[in-house]
Amino acid sequence: MKTKHLQTYLFWAILGLGVGYVIFGKGDISVDIDSYKTEINLLQQKIDSISSQNNTLKVEADSLNTKLSEYDVKIDNLNAKIDYIQYETKQKIDAVDSFGDDELERFFAERYLEIKGQHKDTIN
Repeated sequence: MKTKHLQTYLFWAILGLGVGYVIFGKGDISVDIDSYKTEINLLQQKIDSISSQNNTLKVEADSLNTKLSEYDVKIDNLNAKIDYIQYETKQKIDAVDSFGDDELERFFAERYLEIKGQHKDTIN
């Protein structure tokens, strides 16, 4: 029975020493707070720099979007003009296709006579 009491006392003594060491025995932990503050300031400067660049890029993106919209309008106008020119050309081609051989000969004969400076009346 004595060994059982001895084991209990020994257990409590070791536990007490362990708790005492944990509470009173640890030394102070030295932390270099100034170096962490310096790192935090450097990181904050980088964040500010990146934020400034981001704002500049946003302004540039808005400018490019505005130019893109202007170019879209110009492209739409040019496409409308191309469509109109194609429509007119098709009408003229259809009109020429509707001419018969006699009408085409007369048209070119009259045209080349006017180019040479001759008129219909001078041939007669």
